[in-house]
Amino acid sequence: MKIIDLHQDILIHQDNQNQYKYKNQTSLDQIMNSDIRVVFGTGFVFGENDNFFAQNCMELIEQDIDRYIGYSKVNTDFVIIKSDNDLALVVNDAMLSPKKGVIFHIEGLNTFEDTRECWDFLQRMYEKGLRSIGIVWTLENSLGGGNDSNPDCGLTPLGEEVIRWAFEHGVLVDYAHMNDKTFSDVLSIATEQSTNGKTAQPIFISHGNAKSVCNNNRNYSDDQLAKVKESDGIMGVFFANNCLVSEGLATIEDVVKHIVYIRELIGIDHIAIGSDLGGLSLNIPEGLRNILSFDNLKEALLKVDFSDDDTEKIFYKNAYRFLKLSFKRKSSIMQ
Repeated sequence: MKIIDLHQDILIHQDNQNQYKYKNQTSLDQIMNSDIRVVFGTGFVFGENDNFFAQNCMELIEQDIDRYIGYSKVNTDFVIIKSDNDLALVVNDAMLSPKKGVIFHIEGLNTFEDTRECWDFLQRMYEKGLRSIGIVWTLENSLGGGNDSNPDCGLTPLGEEVIRWAFEHGVLVDYAHMNDKTFSDVLSIATEQSTNGKTAQPIFISHGNAKSVCNNNRNYSDDQLAKVKESDGIMGVFFANNCLVSEGLATIEDVVKHIVYIRELIGIDHIAIGSDLGGLSLNIPEGLRNILSFDNLKEALLKVDFSDDDTEKIFYKNAYRFLKLSFKRKSSIMQ
C-alpha cells in the first residue's frame, strides 16, 4: 500500500542525538521502513522557553530543513521533492526497497517581519526545497489570524505579500490553522485571475476534519469544504482526538466518520491523509498510534463498503494527482 501523508512534524520531539520524547513518534528511519512514499515534513519549532514567537524560530526552522537535507545525503533513497519529476520518481518506484520523499513545509511564520533578512530567509528556504507554507499556527501573528485568534483578525498586508510570494513561486499555501477570516482572505487572492488567465492555486488543507462531525475550531465548515471541491482542492484527514470527537476518546471508527461525511458532502476525490502522527504524541485513536498502523484504517474503511480503489484514492492517488498538478502549475508560473 502506498501512502502520501500531507502533514507530519517529524523533528519536533527529536533531540540532537536523534532520540525521541514519545514512543509513538515518527522518525525518518521509521518512514524508510513504512508504506509512506511521500511525507510533508515540517519546519515547526518551539523557540527558546517553548515560545513560538522567540526570535530564534526562523533559525530553528532552517536547522530542521538542513537536517532533512543531511539525512538525504546519508540515505540516498530519501529524496527531497522539488518537482513533478522527483514526485513521480518516488511514487512510481517499484523496487523492493522503494525510494521515499519529503516535501518541505513551514508551519507558522510567527516571527516574520517585513525585513530583507526575512525575505532572504524565504527565498533561501525555497532554494533548499520549500514547496509548502502555512503562514499561521493557531495564534495570531504578523501575517494573519490563526484558529484561536480574534475572529476579526484576517490576513494582514504583510501576510498578503507572503501569500502572493508563495503563489508566484508555485509554493503551496496551507489553509490549516487559519481562522475563518484569514481562510476567506487567502481564498480571495487565490481565486484572482493572473495575467495568464489561470487561478493561483486550489485550496490545500494539509490536516483538518469536518466541523459538522466535531465542532472544533480547527475543523472546517460545510461551506469551506464545498469551496475545497469548487477549487478542485484537497484536505488531509487529521488524527487528533479533539478534532475527531467533541468528548471522550476517539477510535478509528471516528476517523472513518469524518471520511464518510466528507465523501458524502464533496466527493471522495478531495480526501487525503494528513495524520500529523509526527507531531501528535497523546490522545491519538487506539490502533492509529504510529505510521506502521495505517493498515488498520484501511480495514476499517473496507468494512463500511469503501472499495480498494477508494482506499487507494484516500491514501495516495488523490494527493498524487493534486501534487502533480501543483508542480506543473509551478513550472508554468516560473517560465
